[in-house]
Amino acid sequence: MFIRRLLMATLPDDGEAGGGGNAEGTDDSLRADLERAFDETPDTDDVSPPDEKPALEVPEFAKLKADDKPVADKSRDETGKFRKRETSPPDKPAKAEEKPAEKPVVADQAKLTPPQSWKPAVRDHWAKIPAEVQQEIHRREREIATGLRDAAQARKFTQDFYDVVSPFAQFIEADRATPLQAVQNLMRTSATLRVGTPMQKAQTAAEIIRNFGVDIAMLDGLLAGQNVNSPLDPIMQAVDQRLAPVNQLLQQLRQNQGAQQQQLAQAADTDIETFAADAKNEFFLDVKDTMADLLEIAAKQGKKLDLQTAYNRAILMHDDIAEVVQERSLRSRAEAASAAARNARRKSVSISGAPDRGEAEPNPNASLRDDIESSIARLQE
Repeated sequence: MFIRRLLMATLPDDGEAGGGGNAEGTDDSLRADLERAFDETPDTDDVSPPDEKPALEVPEFAKLKADDKPVADKSRDETGKFRKRETSPPDKPAKAEEKPAEKPVVADQAKLTPPQSWKPAVRDHWAKIPAEVQQEIHRREREIATGLRDAAQARKFTQDFYDVVSPFAQFIEADRATPLQAVQNLMRTSATLRVGTPMQKAQTAAEIIRNFGVDIAMLDGLLAGQNVNSPLDPIMQAVDQRLAPVNQLLQQLRQNQGAQQQQLAQAADTDIETFAADAKNEFFLDVKDTMADLLEIAAKQGKKLDLQTAYNRAILMHDDIAEVVQERSLRSRAEAASAAARNARRKSVSISGAPDRGEAEPNPNASLRDDIESSIARLQE
């Protein structure tokens, strides 16, 4: 309405218009057009505002709570200026998945050898037995060896005991006692004389004098400190004086002989230990008794026989061991002949230029006869 009044005020009134009727008609038509246009145009004051759009619903999780703090803008600093863009280092390439280091296969610290208690022919098959079974066999062998060692100590004690009491067996039988009972009676008497009461000691001494016929008068003289001599004492003293130089010489000879024998025994033990430790003498423990007999016979005959010769002869005296040694020797010769044939064939190929026909792969299941025949056939080619 305000714009309408403003426009109407700018138009000239009817009385103020100067000129002909055409001018007045034009003004009237212009006014009429404006009024009609404003009548058709709704008044802005009367027009109701358009319907407001409904507000967007905000999810509950996006609404700020009273105690929530606004998220700081990391792109600006405290003064409101934009921060410098930080260049991030280039991404490192992803490391390849590390594989756990494989544990190196540790070789056996000591190669297991077949037990010496086995026969030589059976020992030759030791390599075909799995390692776990070999370890179990060695464990059982150690247990048996421990039991035998303990039993050997008990047997030695028993033998030593009987060696001590055997010279007195007739006295023990006369008392109708066993060796153990005799030793027990002697130890009981010794204990009484050592720690018994004076009365117990006197009773024991009286019992000994009565049972064994001790001369009371001579015992009394000895207890009184008198020199009680028998009729044979002067003769024995004279003989001992005459034989004193001879006995002294014999004692020196025995000492020298004992020292020499000890040195020879030590040297022999060292040589035997070295010989037994040599891997070439695999069957030493099997033939050691035979070797000892051969060495003893040679010593009695005044002949010198070394350990290696005695070992070789002893092996020939055991048929089972000799068979194993002979088979190994033949196999070794066959392998040497096969290697020589291969070397000769390679040399001939390098000289003549003929193509090599290749080497046959060894057959682990082949017998000794097959190896020998194969080697001979290659030599004849």
